[in-house]
Amino acid sequence: MMSLLAFLLLIFGSLGAGSIVLHLSGARKFFTLGEDAAISLTLGIGMIGWFAFFPGIIGYFSNPALFLITLLPCIGLIPLWSRYQSNIGDFSYPPFTITEKFLTFGLMIILSFDLLEACSPQADADTMAYHFATPALFLQHGAVEFIPRAIDGGVPLLQQLGYGVALSLGGELTANLWLMLSGWTVGLMVFFVSTRITSRPWALLLTILVMTTPAIVYGAGTGQVEARTAAYVIIAAFAVYMAIKEDRVSLALIAAVATGLFFGTKYTGLLIGFSCGIIFLLQGRKGIKHAVVFSLGAIVIGSQWYTFNFYHTGDPVFPLLWGIVEYPINFPWSDAQSL
Repeated sequence: MMSLLAFLLLIFGSLGAGSIVLHLSGARKFFTLGEDAAISLTLGIGMIGWFAFFPGIIGYFSNPALFLITLLPCIGLIPLWSRYQSNIGDFSYPPFTITEKFLTFGLMIILSFDLLEACSPQADADTMAYHFATPALFLQHGAVEFIPRAIDGGVPLLQQLGYGVALSLGGELTANLWLMLSGWTVGLMVFFVSTRITSRPWALLLTILVMTTPAIVYGAGTGQVEARTAAYVIIAAFAVYMAIKEDRVSLALIAAVATGLFFGTKYTGLLIGFSCGIIFLLQGRKGIKHAVVFSLGAIVIGSQWYTFNFYHTGDPVFPLLWGIVEYPINFPWSDAQSL
């Protein structure tokens, strides 16, 4: 029961955290209610890990602190609920056709299998040995610590800190349910973005195709971060498109937050940031303000782990600049490689 209550708290905290981002940016009015909820959930899942970094580096990576960083963002549900209330009379979706009901039934089958997977013990070796083990180690020590090991040591761990919050609040079942939910964010984003450019049946079909690709089937229910970063990329691309179309820096800020969360999850997020910045600059003079806002926002959200690595090694993208920048004399490189 506690695991399910913790999972519900994580859902509400994530929705609230993402809702706060949309509210403060002023971009909420440019999205439909469904897009609003999907973007709030997706960004909020990343923001939980982002928030957890701060108590972690000062030695408070513990149950009370992680409970608070999950509970406090729930205040962001207020503007989301207010929008729902103000739009409740405007719902005029056409009834589902036979084809749409069939496709929705297919999605329910996929979801049911994912739920069964979430209720089972974690079986992915990489998840148990790394994605869960690393935040579990931080919980054991009560702090986020630098791990001086190449490949899987001092790398961006934003998503893993989110797993740590789930493990702290409700244990492995909560963490597995959290993986299922975060894995489904890519499906939610595919569906709502697709409805912008195509009909609802095609959007449902595209969602089924995405959620049954081998990468998603294998990775979404495990600690592999790629399914989560895919959702960030969709939001970033969608927000960049909307920012150019509407000429609003608030939308560029949403793209920045999504990109920054990717920065904090994996080094390859830097490529997305570069791509989005170039797209803005290609728009000429009016794109410069978007590029500036985007760059500053992405740096603020995404610089945590790069600053953390620089503090410990002098290399913000540890260990990629080995031999280029000077590491501390007492850096335990040889010892770390034998672990």
